[in-house]
Amino acid sequence: GSATSRNGLHPSLDPLIWVMLLAIVVAPLVLGWLLRPGPRRLLLAAAGLAVLMSLQHLALGSELQRFVKNPRSSPRLAAAREIVALVPPDAPLAVTSQVGILVPMRQQLYHFPGNSSYDPALVARARYIIGDRQRDDDRENGDIQQLVASGQWRIIAEKNGFVLLEPQGR
Repeated sequence: GSATSRNGLHPSLDPLIWVMLLAIVVAPLVLGWLLRPGPRRLLLAAAGLAVLMSLQHLALGSELQRFVKNPRSSPRLAAAREIVALVPPDAPLAVTSQVGILVPMRQQLYHFPGNSSYDPALVARARYIIGDRQRDDDRENGDIQQLVASGQWRIIAEKNGFVLLEPQGR
């Protein structure tokens, strides 16, 4: 990953963005020519699409690409599991999306910190919050700091960037 990617797991888009923009502009012209009748042109069109899809994986990253580069599980995975294990299985929980898949289903499960399609006010219903200080170029870290600074939440555990919070006074 790189420092300029959203979560440090994907390569930077800076050098590849121009290639992708060029492909978006040129692809319809080339594909229009290639899709004219003829088996050779159809084969070239399929090869062109494969190249464009490969460029997309290079620019945006993919789970397969990360696995091929490093087949071991992320060192942060163990830390995330340890933090999740501290939360009672029936407790209302707000959790960052990267850890949500590790959380056992429960009746009250909320997305932290919320976004344009998910009301951040729902986080207040949680009894615990699991956040990730390293997510989204540290923007989620700012959300965590804001909760702690409000005096309404306190950090009860932290490991490898993952943070478990509970309301003050519990």
